[in-house]
Order: sequence, then structure tokens, then C-alpha cells
Amino acid sequence: MILFLRRKWFDMIANYEKMEEYRVQSPYNMKQFWRFCDMNPDDRIIEFRRGYTKTAITRRCTAALLWPQAGYGNCWQLREEWGFERGKKLIVYCLARS
Repeated sequence: MILFLRRKWFDMIANYEKMEEYRVQSPYNMKQFWRFCDMNPDDRIIEFRRGYTKTAITRRCTAALLWPQAGYGNCWQLREEWGFERGKKLIVYCLARS
């Protein structure tokens, strides 16, 4: 799965400062989420791209996934400094060092 990020979030993930990625539960993101669910757990790799160009810098991470409702409450390590927005239904991807 490929996710596009702004420089701030990409740099935090590349430096292992940010270990979760949040996505709002839009129809597009939910479609990606269900595709991710269907993958073999050993193949769950997210490629983060900084920008949309063909030469964009990338970082690959393995990820565990949390149920889409996870971002709605106060569970796990949901951090506003990592982009978490209270009151929104989010998909949360927990990243592992790779």
C-alpha cells in the first residue's frame, strides 16, 4: 500500500519519531483499509512517499492495523503531535521499524 505524506509527517516516520499513521474514514481510505486487511499479515507493508512525483523519497514500513474505530476514543498511543484529531473517526496503522 502506498500512502502520500507531507514533509513533516514523512520526516517523523523516517526518523522513527512517529510510530502511527492516521487516516480519516473516507470511502477511499476505507477501501484501502479493507484491501490491507485482506493481505497476509507478513505482507503488510506500507510505502510512504513524500510528495507525488516519480522521484519522491520513500520509506517502507511493516504495519499492524487497528480497527477503524480505534481513533475515536482514547486508546493506544494516539498523539495529537502525530496528527491525531479528536472527535474524528480514524483508521490507525501501527508502524514497526523495518
